Amino acid sequence: MPNAREVAAYLKKNPEFFAKRRDLLAAMKLPEESDAAPFHARQVQALRDREAQQQARFDSMLDTARNNQDLELGLHEIAVTLMSQTDIDRSDPAAPAVAVKARFDIDEVAIFLASRSPDSIPRVDYPLLCRRVEHLGSVCDDRVSRKLSATLFPRTAAITSCAFIPLTRARKLGGVMVLGAADPRRFQPGMGVVILDRLGQLLSAYLAGRDLF
Repeated sequence: MPNAREVAAYLKKNPEFFAKRRDLLAAMKLPEESDAAPFHARQVQALRDREAQQQARFDSMLDTARNNQDLELGLHEIAVTLMSQTDIDRSDPAAPAVAVKARFDIDEVAIFLASRSPDSIPRVDYPLLCRRVEHLGSVCDDRVSRKLSATLFPRTAAITSCAFIPLTRARKLGGVMVLGAADPRRFQPGMGVVILDRLGQLLSAYLAGRDLF
């Protein structure tokens, strides 16, 4: 094992050593009584902060990747569930809502179809729901009024945020699926809706294939 003098000599000949090993430099401790300590301490702290920021970004990217992987798996599981149902279950337009609620741990899920919703829940303003997704894209909103929440989910009063997902057939709007959450942070404006759009496409194919809308 090299002694302190040999280590010092090596570092003197190789000043770029710590530039390639910032993690090692960040872990070093310098004596406070040294005149160079204040400068070096700030330098080391800056390196530590940079390493911490990079680690935080990496952790965030990893969490996002894991979350997206779970969502993709959820779509697959819902597709398998719907395809494996009996003929009797297949005639029920509410079956997809049950599958989505169970797999994604959603507080409330409701499906409103142009041919069925006005008769089953007359209080729902179906044209208003259609206007929210008239561009045929999903929308997240954490500003859902109590009145709208009560008409969408009359059995649950605690819904504060919703995702509105268009259900289409031949590129025409045939229904709207609404996901409701008690957590206002669950569905917020500006959130990514790629998975929601894919979920809408999956359920649209399911409903259209059974002439349910």
